[in-house]
Order: sequence, then C-alpha cells, then structure tokens
Amino acid sequence: MKIEKLVKKSVAEMEPYDSSPVLAVDCKLDQNESPYDIPQSVKKKIMRRIAATGFNRYPDISYATLRNLFAKMYGVELENVAVGSGIDDLLYCASLAFLSEGDEALYFTPTFGMYRICCKVAGARETIVPLKPDFSLPGEFFEKSRNAKLVFICRPNNPTGTTFPRESIERIAREAKGIVLIDEAYTEFADDDCLSLLKYENVIVFRTLSKAFCSAGVRIGCALGSSKAISAINKVRLPWNIGTLSLIAAEESLKNRRLFAKAVEKTKSERARMLSQIRALGMTAYGSQANFILFEPADAKRAFDGFLEKGILVRRFFSPAMAKFLRVSVGTPKENNRFLQCLPAAASDAVLFDLDSTLVDVSKSYLEAIRRTAEKISGKRVPRSLALRVKSLPNMNNDWDATVEVLRRLGVKSSRRVVVPVFQKIYFGKDGNGLIRKEKPLASRKLLKSIGKPIGIVTGRPRKEALIAVKLLGLPRSTPLVAMEDTKKGKPSPQPLLLAKKLMGAKFPLYVGDSPDDCEAAGKAGMVFIAIGSGKKKQGEFARFKNAEAAIKGLFS
Repeated sequence: MKIEKLVKKSVAEMEPYDSSPVLAVDCKLDQNESPYDIPQSVKKKIMRRIAATGFNRYPDISYATLRNLFAKMYGVELENVAVGSGIDDLLYCASLAFLSEGDEALYFTPTFGMYRICCKVAGARETIVPLKPDFSLPGEFFEKSRNAKLVFICRPNNPTGTTFPRESIERIAREAKGIVLIDEAYTEFADDDCLSLLKYENVIVFRTLSKAFCSAGVRIGCALGSSKAISAINKVRLPWNIGTLSLIAAEESLKNRRLFAKAVEKTKSERARMLSQIRALGMTAYGSQANFILFEPADAKRAFDGFLEKGILVRRFFSPAMAKFLRVSVGTPKENNRFLQCLPAAASDAVLFDLDSTLVDVSKSYLEAIRRTAEKISGKRVPRSLALRVKSLPNMNNDWDATVEVLRRLGVKSSRRVVVPVFQKIYFGKDGNGLIRKEKPLASRKLLKSIGKPIGIVTGRPRKEALIAVKLLGLPRSTPLVAMEDTKKGKPSPQPLLLAKKLMGAKFPLYVGDSPDDCEAAGKAGMVFIAIGSGKKKQGEFARFKNAEAAIKGLFS
C-alpha cells in the first residue's frame, strides 16, 4: 500500500507553508523578525531561572502564571486567555475547535499563509476574497463574513503591512454569525488595536511575543476571547504545548515588558525613514503599520538577486498576484542603511550616465576650451579656477553658456553666436583633432559591463562629439544616447532624461552625473540621482561618490 493513498485528501492537496528559503547571509531582512535581541538584563534573569530549574518535570499544564501575566497586560480575566507555541499553534487549535468538514471559512488575499493550512486540515470550505488593488477591504468581504462559520482577519496584514479601520472590523464582528479571528501579531507597531472588540462573544484576538518582544525563537502566543471560546480552544490544544525554556523566557519578558518599548519605537522610526527613501526612488511602497515594508521594484526577481549578491536577504513571493512585490523587514539602522544603499542598484532597471567629468575626463579638453576661448575673445588672462567655478553653477551644463558667463565675469559682453565658432575650433578642431583628443575615460569598458544593467548616455554635447566619447569608453555604437540636438531644452530641464527613459523602455532608471544641472534634471524627471564629486552628499542626491569608478563599485559590485 502506498502511503500517499492513505493521506487525508485535503492534506494531500495542500501546499506546504510558503516560507523563505534558508540562505546564509549576514543581513537577514526576510521574516519580519525583530532585529534586536531580548534585553540583556531580562536575559540574565531568564538564564538564572533556567539554571535553577529541573528539566525532568513537566511544567504546570494550565500555564496559570503566564496566562495571568497576559491577562494583566491586556486587561482581561485568566479564563479569557489561552497560550500556545506562537499564534500559528492557536490558530490551528481554533480551526479544529470551530470548523467541521464542509464549514465555510473566509479570508482575504494576500494574507498570512497559515489560514489556508488551517482550513485545509480542518476540511473546511474556503472562501477567498481578493483585497482591492490598494489592499483595502472590498464590500464582498463584508457580505460574505455575515454567514461564514469562521472569519480570519490579519490586522495589520501580512504581507502588505497595511491595516483596516477598526470600525470596519467591528462591523464584521457585530454582523457575523460565526467566529471572527483577529490576528494582531504586529499590532504593537500600529496606531491602534482591536482589543475593544472582545466585548463581542464571537471575537478572538491573537497576540505574540515573536515581534515586539524580540522573541521569534521562543515561540509564544496567546488567544484572548470569551471564556466559552477559550474553553473550546483549550479542549483541542495539546497538553504541554509550551516547553519549560520557552515558558521561563516568556514569563520574564512579560514581567519586564516596559524594557521592550524602546525597540518598538526605534523600529517605527526606522520604518518611516525606509518608506521615505524607497518612495524617493519613485517606487510604490505601501504605508506599513507593521515591522516590514512591501514595495514594488522594476523587476522583483532581478532586485531580489541583486540584494542577495550584496548579502541581503529580503522576502520574494511566487504567487502570481504577489510576484511583482518584495517585502523587507525593518532591521537595525546599520542594516537598513545597507539595504537603502543597495536599493537603487538592485531595484533599478537601467543606468543613465552624464559624460563630462562623470565618464570622461574633460579637464584638458572642455574646461581648457572654455578658458582658452574666453582668453581669445577677451584678450585677458583667464585662470582655470574661474572656469571650474562657473561650471559648478546651476544652468551651466552647456559649455558655450559657461564660456559666455566667464566672459561676463571678466567684464566682456558676449553671446553664443560669438563664442561657438571660436570654442569649436579650439575644442573640436578640424575633424576632431582639437583638445577633444586629450580626453580620457574615467571608467573602463570592463567596469561599465560589470553594472549588469542597460546603460544609456544623456549629455549636453552635440551628437558628433558624444559619439566620439561613446567610442572612447568602449561602449557599443548602439548605446542609447540623448545628445544636445535631441530635445528642445537641455538640462536642467528633465526633457533629455525623460527621452532616454522612453527610448530604453525603463521604469526606474538611475542617473549618474556631476553637476547641479544633472541633479535638478533628475529630480524633475523623478529619477534617483547619484552624484560624482568630492565632498558631502547634498540635497537631491541619493548618494555621492568621489568618481565613477567608486560609484559603480559601490553600487553594483
């Protein structure tokens, strides 16, 4: 007899719990764990009790001490509390207690995968209602909740991090004929909770020590509800479902619960910072009330692999409805900084580069041409420092305009009409034999290839000159290029960047440049700007690197 023929049909048809792959990384942000351990003072108390405890005896089967601590914390009576090995254990018990073969169980999607498993094991008839595109509750869920035997509600919801108005949940509890299970695993990170709904006899609220109490490895949860509902759960709960070690850790943590508040507040503060930075990249990130953030990169698989290459593990989903999203746990500030630094490269689908002083050294060509042109027209000595100073100003992306400005500062009134022929003769010469020959690449072909993403060029150069630079860099002639002639307005207008984005079919391109005009253009185009140049990061810059080589290695290697 084959074993598979003996397996319960509903179990045989089940998929196992969809957990993250176990991968060895040094920055683990995939399972909504607290990045902080139990406070050392609490851990010492736990260890002292463990050292004084014999393991040869069963613990108190009623877990009265632990239940009393939960009851005191949540303002209920002892008879209103059941405890188990995490919320999962108690959800399982509740499903077995209230669901008979063929009973209707309702939950929305996407949500916590354990609800599906609970329904399958109980042999229930599942009704699954998709959330709205913004992950809010649809009217259909309210309608179907009235007659379902059991309703699962995750609030805040995992994996979206979003929550639902408490008034909406109360409406469900009030109108439902069956049991309403409210999973509040992440409620300590939210603005409110549903404890007030325990006034309804059909409501059971679940809490855990895994998240806010930094104890995912301890595996302790509780169910709060009417004495009749809790009694039903306890009837199917396995005896001694909590071991002595976990019991001691949970009791000491609850006795010192105020010491955990700091970690919660730090997580909420870091969550706000991460949300802001992710959204600054132009990506959709959902307002989270949990200790994680759901976001939508240009290519979820590529971004996941990009993070993994950097030693960062985030959560990837394989269901069709969630395949375009990634979820990241809020870690320590150091871990979050590492994630955010890698985010532009991992989540972007293309890289746009400026040429001058970014990929090409123009110190002996363009800058020198500005200086010599100004000298020739003015008849005055022009220091190199003046040309550099003018080029660093806003609206000086075009070197002809920069030359006019240098002349103005010398007290000479001029115009492009006068400047251009002189400048081009010095810079380009006859058939490219001018100062342009002195240009050198600032990034090797091998280094540019290591980026592993499509590359485009956005420059204020005339196309003929830009193509020479593209060849100098060893880039293919087919490299997408937006030059001076291609748009009515040049940088700091966003037109050149937006055209390049369109040509490349990119959704979230990065732009790497060196000037204020580059920064302003990127901002107006809604692109992440990576600045090249010494000094500290300035407003509008996502990151700053000394040179292109450092930027490419820092972001992509």
